[in-house]
Amino acid sequence: MRKFILFSVFIGCIGLPVCLGKTVETSTVPATTKAVDKIVVLRLDGKITEAPPSVDLGISELQLNLFWDLLRMIRMAKNDPEVGALVVLIDEPELSLAQCQQLGMELAKLRASGKKVFVHTDSITTAMYLLALPADRIGMSPGSMLLVNGIAANVFYYKNLMDKLGIEADVEHFGDFKLAAEPFTSSQPSKYMDEQMNDLLDSLFSQVIQAIVQSRKMTQAEAEEVIDRGPFVAEQAVQERLIDQAVHRQDMLKEIRRTLGGQLVYNYGRGKIPDIKSDWSGLMQIFGMIGSKGTKDGQDKVAIVYVTGMVVEGETQELFDSAQTAGSRTMRKAFAEIMKNDRIKAVVVRINSPGGSATASEIIWDLIRQVPEKKPVIISMGTVAGSGGYYIASAGSYIFASPATLTGSIGVVTGKPVLTKMMDKINVNHKTYTRGRNATLFDLFHPLTDEQRAMLHDQMQVVFDQFKDRVMMGRKDKIRNIDDLATGRVYTGEQGLSLGLVDGVGTLADAVEMAANRAKITSYDVVHLPKPKTLVELLLEGMGYRVDPEQVLAGGRLLSGLSSEQKMLMLVASGVDSSLIGETLILAKLFKGGHVLMVAPYHIELW
Repeated sequence: MRKFILFSVFIGCIGLPVCLGKTVETSTVPATTKAVDKIVVLRLDGKITEAPPSVDLGISELQLNLFWDLLRMIRMAKNDPEVGALVVLIDEPELSLAQCQQLGMELAKLRASGKKVFVHTDSITTAMYLLALPADRIGMSPGSMLLVNGIAANVFYYKNLMDKLGIEADVEHFGDFKLAAEPFTSSQPSKYMDEQMNDLLDSLFSQVIQAIVQSRKMTQAEAEEVIDRGPFVAEQAVQERLIDQAVHRQDMLKEIRRTLGGQLVYNYGRGKIPDIKSDWSGLMQIFGMIGSKGTKDGQDKVAIVYVTGMVVEGETQELFDSAQTAGSRTMRKAFAEIMKNDRIKAVVVRINSPGGSATASEIIWDLIRQVPEKKPVIISMGTVAGSGGYYIASAGSYIFASPATLTGSIGVVTGKPVLTKMMDKINVNHKTYTRGRNATLFDLFHPLTDEQRAMLHDQMQVVFDQFKDRVMMGRKDKIRNIDDLATGRVYTGEQGLSLGLVDGVGTLADAVEMAANRAKITSYDVVHLPKPKTLVELLLEGMGYRVDPEQVLAGGRLLSGLSSEQKMLMLVASGVDSSLIGETLILAKLFKGGHVLMVAPYHIELW
């Protein structure tokens, strides 16, 4: 999956697959003094989402592949006396470095409780390797590749291309390191970009090195030297002490069972996956399940509120390639549910956002602040919680981050593309008719005048000062001088901890546990907000009706009385918006609308 937020920065490892046949292992699975009842097998594969989908089909039999569920299952196994070991099978899951770190933290806690942890994988990347490092034993298929050979970042600059196209970026920003627009205004990195990128890579590379040092019993010099000689075939990785076995999966599982006893449990903590037929009748089978999902009530709850994607005014939208926005109107509905539902005792706000609209960020910040003190609000940062994402996070009473989370970016930026020269190049003439001195302020065919630029500068100063004020309201005892941090600079979670931007390194499960403890509840369910829309709501909205989400909760009951054919017709009638676009175009739309933006300039992937 690729996301582009103005520009993309990729951190990666490149290697060629090589096939070798020999099996190598340094030792067998360690023996235990007592047989176990259950050996939980956790398979990590495919698309793993942070937030539930925006549409609820109401089918209880279908299982979501949520990141929260992975953390929950590891915690459940840790606390289950019948579970003696956990086997993690890594099969190319879509996980970021920060997510891998959080899963690794949970595996380390399980191992610290006295239970065994095993990992098996085929070829593996740097991020997945960090996930595997806390295990007692790491096995890889013979001939597979350990793609751990350093990190690299590419920053792409588009100004020369834009000059050829006749497009000019007319941009203003506050903060020397507020670099979101630099690739469109320059043809090469500024000294600030060089400093920023080198600083980020130093932090991320140090995290990789330290993880290897701690888990593989190497010195720092040894870890750095072995990475410089990477990548490695599995058999070589055994000799380099980076993994423990080059072994086929079925052989490793057999050895674990032989040594530990017990049964392998594959769907631990989850219901049985339905057997869906592969022909046309399977589709009818699915539609027959719609509306079958029930709701549990009566128990205390911790709500996880997901702020995922670009922060925008209006409704949350789910876009192609899993891009998503976090809409302020949708968040209002989510927090209205928190305020009125007495069963919700605590809140965790999970942020995976580079920011976006300053107005929407302020709205969501205020919603968090309005939650009564008796319902504690804890923040959990995911892959990125920068700029507007950090603005929102500062409203919480405690902030967790992963070491590799990208956060900070306290600054603002605004501007627009000017297309006049492009129209000249393609021989399109135009004339603009105006009333009012600043009618062309956001027009794409007129550059900013000096007066307009000064006016925007004054408006940006107001928003920038408000940004700093909001941060200090929540962090006044932890940040000494906000002006030192309000340069637009991006920090890793590890750096943010020492600067007072975050309070602790921890997982989403840690945040839920802290929220429950502060609310003084021990038995609770976890609910996910915002609530997804039902098929009934989608259908009515598509037909032009105004829909009150509170009145649509009966939609599942209505659907349960329909036949499979009727449900299928309703789904088709609801339609799919073919004009949905990705984050880059959302950002372009925000710029065009004249918004003052709080956007972090980086999207970093490590693979």
